[in-house]
Amino acid sequence: MNGLPVTALLADGKSIHIATSIFGLGLTKKVDRLPDRWKANFSLTGGAAYIQANGQYTAADLISGTLGIDLGSSSFTANAIVNDGTIAHHLQAAGTADWRGYLVADPTKSNTSFTGIVHANQNTVGSIFEKPIDDGRQLTGTMVWNR
Repeated sequence: MNGLPVTALLADGKSIHIATSIFGLGLTKKVDRLPDRWKANFSLTGGAAYIQANGQYTAADLISGTLGIDLGSSSFTANAIVNDGTIAHHLQAAGTADWRGYLVADPTKSNTSFTGIVHANQNTVGSIFEKPIDDGRQLTGTMVWNR
């Protein structure tokens, strides 16, 4: 699972399943169908985060995070902390999880735009996010979750 700029994924021949205006998430293999009552918990293990301001991107640090998926209730919750050097930003997303492995945040339950997808091994999830912060700045990036 790779979270890279879309142009890099396409150059590598990866299949892009979800994308923001900057990042795409490429998978080597997508899950065919998750079990009906599948439930799993994940920890944030990788990815990349940036602060976007005035067309410039500055690297930020993914500190920690948890992700829970419950297909019995067709839902997921995700929480993560991103540090921009001076401030810890708390990202929170909750929304729908479906049998195809897609996770889509509900904006009424989330402070972050968040979309994810479960890898065929069912042990890895990739996600992309965007969160407005202050003064026109925005957090953006990718996250890799493992259990």
